[in-house]
Parts: sequence; C-alpha cells; structure tokens
Amino acid sequence: MFSGFVSLSLLGCTETSGPSGPNRYALVEETASNVSRATYRLQPNDSLPGDSVLNHLGSGVMMWTQPGGDYLLEVETDAEEMELDRFELLAGNRIRTSPRITDGVCDGERCTFAFSGGNELSFWLAALAVDGGRKGATGIRSVRFGGEGTNSARLPVTILFLGELTGLPSDSARGAFAENLVAEMGALYASAGVEVELRGWSRGSGHPVASYAAALSDTATFWFDVDSWTVFWNARGYRELDADELSRGWPSDGGEALEIVVVEAIDELGCIGISPLPGVTLGFGTGAVAVVGAQAKASNRSLVPNTPEQIAQTMAHEVGHFLGLRHTTATWDDRLTFLDDSMHDDGLSDTPFDYLCDAGIAAAPAEGAVRTGTARFRLLPKSYEKSLRADILGLPASDNCPDRNNLMFPYTSSSADNIELSPSQGLLMRTNLRLLPH
Repeated sequence: MFSGFVSLSLLGCTETSGPSGPNRYALVEETASNVSRATYRLQPNDSLPGDSVLNHLGSGVMMWTQPGGDYLLEVETDAEEMELDRFELLAGNRIRTSPRITDGVCDGERCTFAFSGGNELSFWLAALAVDGGRKGATGIRSVRFGGEGTNSARLPVTILFLGELTGLPSDSARGAFAENLVAEMGALYASAGVEVELRGWSRGSGHPVASYAAALSDTATFWFDVDSWTVFWNARGYRELDADELSRGWPSDGGEALEIVVVEAIDELGCIGISPLPGVTLGFGTGAVAVVGAQAKASNRSLVPNTPEQIAQTMAHEVGHFLGLRHTTATWDDRLTFLDDSMHDDGLSDTPFDYLCDAGIAAAPAEGAVRTGTARFRLLPKSYEKSLRADILGLPASDNCPDRNNLMFPYTSSSADNIELSPSQGLLMRTNLRLLPH
C-alpha cells in the first residue's frame, strides 16, 4: 500500500452578473493560465469511469457546483490522507485561500469529500498540488464527482425562432410547431420520468432584450457557427451574436428555462442540432442554449429540409446531452472534444454497445472533426454534442449496431427509430435536472 499524503487543490470562482461577452470571464482566463489552461471537465454524475481524469490533473480539471446541491468527490487511491483546498478569485487577478472544504475520509482504497454547492453557481479548477517540484499523482486510479439536488424533474423550455424559416412561414405555424415539439419531447421522455413544459416562444423581434429584438431581423436568414458558438445573419451588413446571449431575459415572465433556438441551418455538414454537454444553467449564462436547424447543410452546400419528426427527435437528443447523457457509441468528435481517447460508449451498463460498431463510427469522422470541440476558453470550456444525419454524411448503415434505436445514438437514419431510453439514462437525466435551479 502506498502510504503518503496527496493534496488536491481547487481554484474556484463564483459566476456573478456583469458585462456580457468574453470579458466577463477574462479574470478567470488569466488566473487559470497560472496552472495551465484546463480544458478537461469533470462533470457532475458523469457516467464514464473517470480514469482519463488522471491524464489532466497535472494541468488542471474544470468542475462546477450548483447552489443548493450536495456533492461527493470520490478519489480511488491508496493514499492514507488527502485534503481538498479551495482558492477564490478576487478582483485584480488576486487569489485568496479560503478555508478548506473538508478533509478526505480515506479507507485505504478511496478518499471521499462531501460538501455543499453553497448559494451560487461556482466553477473550480482542480489540480494536483506540487510536492518537491513534482506533481503528486502517485496512487490515484480514478476520480468521480457526483451531485444531488432537490429541484423539480419538470424541464421548462422557451423557443426562439430566428428569421425566415423553411416550413414555418407564419406565427400560427410556429406556435403549432412549438406545441408539437414540446409534446413530442415529452412523449420521448415519458419513460425517463422527465416532463417538459413550454414557457413561451417568440420571433427574434420579440426578444425581451430591446437591443436584441431590434437587431434580430425577422426577414433575414440565420445560421449557427459551431466553433464560435454564434448565430450570424446579414441585415444591412454581416451581424453575429453569441448564442448564449439569447438566453438573457428568458422566460419573460421570470424564472428560468432552457432556451431552444431555431435557425435556418447549422454551418456544418449534416448537423441538425447541437447542445452543451452538460448544460450548466437554465438561466442566463454559459451553456444555457441548445440550437436546431430547420434544414441541414449538404455536401454540395445546398440545404436539405429536416422533417418535424427529425427535429423533435434531434431536440430530445440534444436536451439529453444538456442533462448529462453521452452518445451510446462514441464518435471521433466525442474523443477529440472531451480529450478522452479511451471513450467508446456512455459508461452505462444498460445501454447496448458493440466494439465493431464503435470502430466503424469512430473511423468515419465528420467534416472538421480534426478541430477541437472547445470553441474558446471562457469560464467553462465550451464542450458540446451534435446530432448528425447519416444520409448526408454518407456513413455506413447502422443496422447491426445494437444501440441504433436509442435516443442517444449519434446519428439519425431512416433505418432507426432513435426513441429508446434505458432506466439508467432516465435516472441520470432526472438527477442532473434536479441539480439545476428552476
């Protein structure tokens, strides 16, 4: 047995209201550079085994806690003692050491830390402390981070329609689309015990922030850019806006909800929808928006309409990511985005998986998959998951993949229904939804 002492330090920051845009997080970006720019994320209740965290503890791992949540950090290690320190970020790029959250309770096989999320959404940068000039990873085998909350398992959503949209020419058509989308999502989530509530919908010109309402032309064609996480359009000149900004002010009657943004198309081959994995807040802030396209971009740069069924399944799939679900079979993009070459499936025991299907899917990266999935370093690295059309990408048929009918299979195709959710997937969705204040 390794008889030693390991220190795991956390660099923390509380998200507060302030100027919009990247400057809001400049303090954290500058401070985080002192221990390298951590791009690996240890998300609450992740179903993956946590063995890849070890490759990133030297440079830092991002974590976050929700207000009112109860958290347990479990480190599988032979260390007999372990402590968890917290550092707060102050104005002027200064760091203040706060009282230690808790000493770990160690039994020779693992050390556990139990603590509360406090009163505000807080972000952390975890890194192994330096001991004698060396990073002390000795004896650590895996790290898990879990959380529980007491919020509702009912998911409130708002829908924002941007510009002219194929198949949705009128307000009556958009209202019916919104109602049907939420009903279809609710039906798909019934087995998971998650209800979906429509809190309202609007055209861009009806956005509750007056300056956005004035800029979001109802006659322009809106696109979404994945890497910059922006919507862009041309209305008397090129315009763009950070997609997370669109969550500001919603719902207009107060409260918090997931903002679903409908654009004409996502500017990536075969991509129907996209969402953060997982979502960080149902209010305004980083990771509060999911996006779906009325059409999908084809290889000849033409646009192919998405059916209402495809859009409903896609949005249910994307909101599954928002609530912490991973693809049942990992794609090339997944491994690049989450910096985890050992990722093959979602880590859940009751979702079927086959290594032959994994090899085929991972060997067929989507266009642009060589790019990192981190759009830019803000307070939380932007990691996201995409829904892709196999017919547009020219991918082989998935008929032999045992998980092809699961809602979280990475590709849509005419040979699969993509409507199934396992009990473990439902439990994970409910657990993460109850962590999000709403």
